Formats: sequence, C-alpha cells, structure tokens
Amino acid sequence: MNTDLTRTSVRGACMAVMVCIGMLGAHMAMADMTAADSQATSQPAVIDPQAMQLAGLVRRMLDDPLTDDAQRRRMLVFHGAWDELTDPTPAEQARISWQRYDVTHASLESPDTDLLARARALLFKGEPAAVLALLVDDGSFESAPLRAQALDWSGQRGEAAQLLAAVRDGLAQQTIADAPRLTAAAEALALLAQLEGAPASHYHVIMRLLSKARTDGDPLYWPALLAEGRLLMEKDNAAEAIKALVETLKLNPRCGEAWYLLGLAAAHGFNFAKAQFSVDQLRKINPAHPLAWILEGHMLLLQKDPHGAIEVVEPALERLPRQRDLLALHVAARVLSYDEAAAGEAIDRFNAYYPNDALAHHLAGRYLGAARQYDDGRAMLIEAAARQPNWAAPHIDLGLLLMQFGDEPAARVVLKRAVALDPFHRGASNQLKLVDQLLTFAELRSAHFVVRYKPGVDEVLARDMVAQLESIYEQVTSALQHQPHRTTIIEIMPDAQSFAVRITGLPEIWTIGACMGDVIAITPPRGGPGQHGPFDWHRVIQHEYVHTVTLDQTRNRIPHWLTEACAVWQEPGGRNYTMARLLADALNRGALFKLNEINWAFVRPRNSGDRPLAYAQAHWMLEYIVDVFGHGVVVDMLSQFRDGTQDVDAIETATGQTAEQFMDAFKQWGRSQVRSWGLQPRRGDKILRRLDGDAISPGDLAKIIKQAAQAYPEHPDLLKLRAIAALHNGDDEQAWPLVQRYADARPIDPWADCALAKLGVRFDQHAIAIRALEQLGQTEQQTGQWSKQLATIYQEQQRFDHALRAIHRALHREPYDATYRELAATIAMQAGDLVAALRHLVAMTVLEPDRPIHHVRHAAILWRMDRVDEAHEAALKARDLDANAPVERFFKKAG
Repeated sequence: MNTDLTRTSVRGACMAVMVCIGMLGAHMAMADMTAADSQATSQPAVIDPQAMQLAGLVRRMLDDPLTDDAQRRRMLVFHGAWDELTDPTPAEQARISWQRYDVTHASLESPDTDLLARARALLFKGEPAAVLALLVDDGSFESAPLRAQALDWSGQRGEAAQLLAAVRDGLAQQTIADAPRLTAAAEALALLAQLEGAPASHYHVIMRLLSKARTDGDPLYWPALLAEGRLLMEKDNAAEAIKALVETLKLNPRCGEAWYLLGLAAAHGFNFAKAQFSVDQLRKINPAHPLAWILEGHMLLLQKDPHGAIEVVEPALERLPRQRDLLALHVAARVLSYDEAAAGEAIDRFNAYYPNDALAHHLAGRYLGAARQYDDGRAMLIEAAARQPNWAAPHIDLGLLLMQFGDEPAARVVLKRAVALDPFHRGASNQLKLVDQLLTFAELRSAHFVVRYKPGVDEVLARDMVAQLESIYEQVTSALQHQPHRTTIIEIMPDAQSFAVRITGLPEIWTIGACMGDVIAITPPRGGPGQHGPFDWHRVIQHEYVHTVTLDQTRNRIPHWLTEACAVWQEPGGRNYTMARLLADALNRGALFKLNEINWAFVRPRNSGDRPLAYAQAHWMLEYIVDVFGHGVVVDMLSQFRDGTQDVDAIETATGQTAEQFMDAFKQWGRSQVRSWGLQPRRGDKILRRLDGDAISPGDLAKIIKQAAQAYPEHPDLLKLRAIAALHNGDDEQAWPLVQRYADARPIDPWADCALAKLGVRFDQHAIAIRALEQLGQTEQQTGQWSKQLATIYQEQQRFDHALRAIHRALHREPYDATYRELAATIAMQAGDLVAALRHLVAMTVLEPDRPIHHVRHAAILWRMDRVDEAHEAALKARDLDANAPVERFFKKAG
C-alpha cells in the first residue's frame, strides 16, 4: 500500500468554487414556483454521519501487529486519524496542518518540512510566485499541476499549458503504476483541458488514470476518488460525484475538500441543512477552516443575502488576504449588494492579485443571473469568457442566463460553444438540446404576450391562453400599478421532463410553473406518462405573471416573501381550506414565522411544513397590510424595494410600525380571520382529539358523538361528523340541516360545498347548489367537474353567459378534455359568442383530428362568420376523412 502524502487536488480547494453544479441560475428560478406546485427540487444523496467512519480495512491495517510503527504513523496522517499520533514529527505536523487547511501554521513555513505540502498551502493562500520559486528545481509529476496552476494564476497561461503538455507527452512515453503519480497526471490533464479548451480528448483518459490509480496502484488512495468526485461535479453529474466523495470520506473522514464539495452540491440543491452539516464537519476538522468560510459565502449568496456573505467573507480575508476564492466571493457579494463603488474596489483588489483571471467575474455573473439581474450578469459572464475563452463554465452560465432571459437564438450560439468546450457537461448538453427544440416551437401573440408551444395538441392550450392573457394583464397591472417594459414570453413545455430541463438544465424537477423574469415556463395540465395531470393553468399563469410584474417593478430586488405574497394575493379563487387550516394551526400554536425569518423559510426550511406555511403566511401578511393600511401601501413598499430599501425597513416605513408591533397587530387581526373561518379553538376539542387517537368501535363512536353533540351542539367538527354519518346511512333528510349548519360554522371547508351541491339539487334548492358549485369552481384546482356541472345547470336555465363562464373555468383545469370542449362550443353558440365557439371547435379538430364531424362543424361556423375560404378548407378536411361528410353547401358559395 502506498502511504504517500495526501494529495489535495490542484484545482481542489483553490478552484472548487468553479464547479458548475446544477445550473445555479435556473435553480434559483425554482423559488418562483406556483402555490399549486409540489416544490420538488433535485437534492444530493443523504450524508449519513455514521457512514463517515474510517473504513474497516484501514482500521484493521492500522491495528495489525505486522504494520510497523513508521508505516502506521504515515497511515494515521494520510487517512485523517492523526489524533492517534503522539508527538508528531515536524514533517508529520506539516502534512496534518495542510489536511486541516491550517495554512498559516508554522510547520508549513519551515524549509525542513514536506515540499509539496508547503507548496499547496502557498497556492491556497494565493501566493503563486512563492510556489514557483519553491518548486523551481522540482520536475516531478506530482509538482507539475501545482506549478502549472501557479503559472496560470500569475497570468502566464501559455507557459502553464506548455508545462502540462510536456506531462501529457510523458504519459505516452512511459508506463505509470504509482497511485500518486497517476492522480497527479489526471489532474494535470484536467487543467490542460481547461487551458486548451479540449476536454473531450482528455475526459476518458483522466477517468481511466484515476481508476487505474485505485485498481493497479492503491485501492486506499483516496485522493484519486476525490479527484474523480471533483471532475464529476464539474460535468454536472452530482449523483455520481457524491458517491465518489462519500467513498473518499470513508477512507479519510477528515478530507476537507470532500466535505466542502458535498456541502456545495447540497447548497446548489437548496438543501441548506445538509450544506450546514458540511460546514459543521469542516469546523470539527479546524474551527477556522477556510473552506467553511467559502461554503458559507456560497450558501448566503444562494439565499440572496449578499450582506450576510460580506459579513462572512471580509473577516476571512483579514486572515487570508490573497485567497482567490474568498476574493472572488467578495466581488460577487459586493456586486449583488448594488454598491457600485465597493464592487469596483473588490474587482480591483481581485485583479491586482489575479490578472486576467475569470473566477470573480464568473461568480458575479452567475449570481447576478440567479438574482435576475440579466443585463449586468450577462456583461460579467461575457467578460469572464473573454478572460479565459477556453474555460467552459462562463459559457455554460451565459447560455443559461440567455435562456432565462428568453433569447433562445443567442443562447444557442453560446451553448454550442459551451458544449464544444465541454461535451460531457450534462446541463449544457441538455440545454442545447432543449434550445434546438424551442426554436421549432410555434407561437401565438397577443398585445403583451407571446405564447410558444410545440406544434400538436398543446395548440389548444396556447389558443386558450392568448384569448385570456390580456384580461390577466389588466387585472395584475392595475392592482400593482405597473406595466412591464418587455413582452412576456410563456413557454408551454410538452411534458414535465422538458419543463425540468427548461428551468434547471436537468430532467429531474417535478412542478408545474416557474417565472424567470420575462419568461414563464409551464408544463401542460394533462394526464399521461411524464405529465403532471390537471391543474388550474389560469391560476398558475396569473401567479407567475405577478412575479414578472413585481420583478420588473422592483428591478428584481423584491424580498422573497413579498413576491410570493403578491402572487398568491392575485390568484383567482382565494385561499383554500388546507392553507387556512395551516395558518390557523400555526397561529393557535404560536408557530408563525417572525418577520426576519420568513424569507429563510422559502429557501432554508427546517422541515417539510415550513415552505407551505411561508407561502400561506406571506399572503396573509399582505392581506393584513391591504386591509389595515390600504392598497397603496403595497405599491409604496414595492417602490422602496426598487430603490434598495431593506425588507424590514420598508415595512416599518410603510406601516409606521416596528417589526414587533407589526407582528403583534397582524396576529391579532389573524385571530379574527380564523374565527370567520370557523377554525378557532373551541370547547369540545379535547373530545375530538381523543376520537382521533383512540381505537373506538363504530357503536361506541356513535354514542360518543351523540353525547358530545348534546354538550357542544354547534361545534363544527361534530356537525360534520354527524352529517357524514347521516349521508353514509342514506338519510339525506337528517344530513341536509346538519350540512347547512356546518357550512355556516366553517364556510371555508369545500366538503360542505360538495355536500350542498349534491343535496341542493336533491331538495330542489338550486340557488344553494349553484352557490356551492360556484365556490368549488373557484377553489378546487385539480378538477373541472364542478364547473362543468354548474355550466350544465346554467345551460338548462338558459343563462348562457353564466354557463360559458363556468365551462371556461372547467377548461382552466382540463383544457384537453374533448367532452368539455364540445359542451363549451355548444354553449358559446347559444350565448352568441362565435369567436369563443370557433376557438373550441378548432380545439376539437386538434384533439380529435380523425373525426370528420369536428371539421364539418368548424366549416359551418366559419361559413356563418363569412370566412368562406377558410370554411372551404375545413370542408375539404372533413371530406378527406369521410367522402360522405355533409359539406356540399360550403363549396357552392366558395365556387
């Protein structure tokens, strides 16, 4: 077994921040998912702390009596078990100090200790000139990547490539079986590929070298696994990378870079609890671990907290003033804090140490894109690509930014360059395939929108959208008193997988709508493999369009809670029962978020219930502001955020209340809301809790309910239980008054509306049934059945305008249902709305193109609208399907 010095990668901790994990900017778009979505995000594998114990084979070798003391000491250092050493030698201390990233330790400055450990520490600290001086006489394979990296960072990129090309040539002339040399050769080729822009020719060779280091060299040589994990991260293959990194930690539980990369992967997956776990592990290795500072900086920037990042990074820079990753993070944080003078100073400081290096501009552009500062982000990424034209990462992120911005032709040019530079990057390859697909999409336009869709069945949804988007525009822009400066693009992705790639670069996200600024992506509300199933597309689009407006209105500086609050506030249909119960429970338990906590609940939830509560509470707080202080206060707050005012300051200025006063008054107001919903605590709740928890026979249950009803006759839950029992027993006469009393006591529960709709028809109380169906048609988002039922009632009553509105609400949920379309066309004709009737008949020809009757009807309505040539064309289609189709009359006038 080779027990040579642990090998932290050349680009490892020094450059790990550059890995292109999970398309950061697109992941940030996930924060704008609709209130109806599942909020599922792609997460890295769970890190089990118990799995990070030293591998059994290593432990057995350490404890083996045949292992001599010198070998055992080398193994203890190499595998991160150095605390078992007594009185480490100066050479051992230097290696330990480097593994702990204690880069200012005196042992790493001694000329008598390990040369490579000293060189790595100097490089990490940001002293490339000192590295070159130290290694000037070292021509080993192991030192080549370090010297090349130092040359690159010193602005001598050509010399770095020349040095590494010699390593490549040397590989062709000799056979290497030594694990450290094989790993160093792989790292040298990885850096050379970046410098030359030719990763395709090196990737498989690099992976073979790393595999050989473990199989032919030393199976316990964890730096080869670490290098593999890092490379897979750079290729956007987080799942395989994490496996390699976890295996690394089994061989060295104190490998700081492995913990760092795992934490970075978790952070980019918005799993900040796991990322924080990595920070904690790093600080167990070294309380002042520099990689912990760097990881925290990324976490805070991902959470759109540049000021928090500055508070972490600036003290770290006092200890390591030339450290490249910290300097680059400082640039990104200063740029995102919108302080031009401070940002300029940070850029100048970075350039002074790293002339023509792209890292700072790349990070700044990446995080600007994530914050939807597209113009500034694009400029930064273009500069990064110009500084290091053969580095794929800036091109990848620029392509993604252009995709988010909606400029697919420009994105295609950039992504082709990115894929040429790095054909193994999953996200870039997926995005290029997608942009090629998007450029084949058809489009329909209205005054303020462009709707893009894949030709085929989604045309029916696109036509529906174009017919209704301008009413959404009027409602939203009037409420917010702002009109976006650019046309909004809506892209109907053909399935959930395409939608996932559209917003993240990876086909693993399962949700329904996302806003990326001027571009809104949505997956179609239809069933089948890879589809989400029915949902209210009209509600989703209105929610997402509010994001478009408020982001434009505030220059994308709106806090997370308020953009979601505004979006939910403007959704048609109002609050659903689940959200009302969630709010009532949180208020009653004293579990609502504080004002300074709610933003974090969206991106750093402590448990699965935090994010839905954050959505619901944000909306509720906005309702309170509008109800108590007036609608104008909301517009005033949005203006303040545009000018850079901080979250709590804007509320205090707009309401005249401190954060504590605001929350106290909000909760008091909320209690009255909860009472109006019928969800306040009541006498009799204890009995109901006992019913939930006890195994009670049906007979005893009936007796307990009867006794409780005598003591608490108007308790809503008891009314509901009694009504359910009566309906179950077929006793509609008994159920009818109980349902009505329950609906009065708890008007927000859709169960009561379902029962009233059924019983209202049963007892010829059509007004009650209609009210219940109207409510269900507004609030129930996964089915159109209630609105369709309402439409048929209105149709029977010859209230055709009402019937048309109802069937359109049904089509908001199930636009691909042919029976709904046929009914909608009939009602539109009865209502005299030929334009709507034509749209639905066109939809029928798309949904069921092989049925001649649809083309006959299409021809008939076109004929009626005096669109003779189009009627002739539709008639021809009908005749092509059925030679006996009754379309003769549509040819006479045309002839």
